[in-house]
Amino acid sequence: MISYTIDGVDLKTYGIQRSSSYRTPVKVTTKNLTLPGRHGAVNTGSLPVFEEPTLTFQFLMLENNTPLETAQSNLALLLSRPGLTVTRIADGVSASATGRLTSLTSANYEPGVALTLTAMLTIPDVFWKAAPALYLGQTLPATHTITTLSDSTAPITDAIIRVTGPCTAIQITDAVSGTGLTWAGSLAAGQYLYLDASKLTARRSSTSNDSVNAGVWTNNSGTDVTSGIDYPPTGILQAWPNANGIVTLDVTGSGFTSESKIAIRAAKTYL
Repeated sequence: MISYTIDGVDLKTYGIQRSSSYRTPVKVTTKNLTLPGRHGAVNTGSLPVFEEPTLTFQFLMLENNTPLETAQSNLALLLSRPGLTVTRIADGVSASATGRLTSLTSANYEPGVALTLTAMLTIPDVFWKAAPALYLGQTLPATHTITTLSDSTAPITDAIIRVTGPCTAIQITDAVSGTGLTWAGSLAAGQYLYLDASKLTARRSSTSNDSVNAGVWTNNSGTDVTSGIDYPPTGILQAWPNANGIVTLDVTGSGFTSESKIAIRAAKTYL
């Protein structure tokens, strides 16, 4: 059973039809190199880059308690607002993405009886995300299987990583893609380093909280230590699931003691 909501409104309210998109299509931008006289193409070894997909919704509105003009206007208002959140619920799994309306067209109008509408929405950030969760790792250095991200089907590009000091250098590497983050600096015992993969920032703080929704994860409190952040030639950290949907990160570095730990705030991500 598949259902969609937009900003919490179930699209069944507007008579969504089975001919609507089952899910967003997957299309990858090709980066292979074509050479004269060479069969096929040269694989550059670059990571897949996914294109912005489009969802198509079809609605059949019947004039029962609500006039067709009113129903159409209400749907147009719902779909056209900026920053709308589209949620897909399938087999008990709920995942959301930001959507943007590109067109809304009508057809088969029967005055006082019925109206068919087709809406097309793009998903600029490509992937669907569940609610964020918190992984707590107890040992550094170590290879960590990020259990909170199990069953993902798309790369996680916006992880926030918290390192509990002491630490003088840390390197986090995704086992599948080889992408990563590094940081070098001074992090004393009792201090916390927050590395944001999507913003490529680092900050040092005396505050931590193991609640996934605590503001310390997303605000800019603390000291900016972004000057110490870097990443390998393969690219900024993308946590790619392996063929079994498992995400593994190798964490190495220096200056660790038994007090040094790692935590990762991220959401399961789906194509």
